Amino acid sequence: MVKKLLILIFIVLGMAIWSPWITKDYAKSIVSKKFESRWEGVLDGCGFRCEGCGVKESRRTFFGHKVGIEYGCGMKIPGMPNTVDEIYVDLFGSVHGL
Repeated sequence: MVKKLLILIFIVLGMAIWSPWITKDYAKSIVSKKFESRWEGVLDGCGFRCEGCGVKESRRTFFGHKVGIEYGCGMKIPGMPNTVDEIYVDLFGSVHGL
């Protein structure tokens, strides 16, 4: 009985570490939606409405995904670089780092 319980615990822990239900496309989509909703209605807030801006990459990490985004904020001065951040999506689908 103890052996079966240990095997079950290792299987559940392995699935949590891998988090196959958090796909690359889901992570990109949820980060994009959360980012845009955070700045909705702010006149000079941040957004993806600039050259080269948007969700750039998504890679699997322990217990979720890390998503790279590039965005511009406020009254952007021409020639100033965009802001680049890395946002974490955990195994429950929560977005951290915004």
